[in-house]
Amino acid sequence: MPGVDLRQLQYFITVATCGSYVEAARRLYMTQPALWRQVKSLEKELGVPLFERAGNRVFLTTEGAVLLKHAQEALQSVDRFTSMADNLSNNLTGVVRFGCFPVHIEYFLAPLIGRFLAENKRVKMEFSGLEEGRRADVARNLYEELREGRIDMSMAPGPRVDFDGFKVYRVHVVAMFPEGHSHYGSKEIPIRNLAGEPLLTTPRGYFTRMELERGAAKAGFHLTVTVESPNLRALLALGKNRVGIPVVAEDNVPVNDDYRGSVVVSPDGPIFTDVWLHWRKQSLPPPASLLAELIRAEAQRFQ
Repeated sequence: MPGVDLRQLQYFITVATCGSYVEAARRLYMTQPALWRQVKSLEKELGVPLFERAGNRVFLTTEGAVLLKHAQEALQSVDRFTSMADNLSNNLTGVVRFGCFPVHIEYFLAPLIGRFLAENKRVKMEFSGLEEGRRADVARNLYEELREGRIDMSMAPGPRVDFDGFKVYRVHVVAMFPEGHSHYGSKEIPIRNLAGEPLLTTPRGYFTRMELERGAAKAGFHLTVTVESPNLRALLALGKNRVGIPVVAEDNVPVNDDYRGSVVVSPDGPIFTDVWLHWRKQSLPPPASLLAELIRAEAQRFQ
């Protein structure tokens, strides 16, 4: 709506928060009639009523309740925009303490971090979680470090209600059929089609293995696991040499490989997990805040 400006959104949010034009006008340092006219102008521009009166109180209409969240998000987005501009206009200094899995670096973060450090030469980064291990264990350690303030941000499976954050990307479990196999090149593969196939996958207790076993049980068969290992690069190498069919999280497939595998679909739907960027429920230091916004922008293009 070309006629809507940010001040009107702030007026709308303040009236909704206060439940009263009198209190909202006091907080905004303006007269009540002037505030009322601004809200009425906004309602006219939007074409919907935002409030209804009950005595001296005002309450959101159904339409107003829906629009309130979007108004708040719009102002938050502007705040992030101006904060990023402030950061870019200054020579940032400091250390960003970042937790993630090795695969996050390889699959998503490496080019972005390279650009970030090249453009902010006085910022350094310290990493946690880059040791190989079961994702659940690494994630648990990263969340503990984040909770205790030993790192600024972490990328791990989410979402988590105890932290702020956003989804970076979705990871599907894929079957890497060899060229020439009847299912090679298929975008998706029903899990029942893996019955009897020699599978190369993670040990019991790992996310991929647990979801495969759960899906196979619902489909009425048992997995045939030829090799199990937490080393997914080894499983992929064995698969290329036709030892069996690797079944892995797709972010472990080398980014330059043209063949990305077939998404495994269980009776409940495609098997996947979401990777989130999390931080504690408080403002981030400026360098970490800038990096988070760069990751957010890249994530929107990535999806």
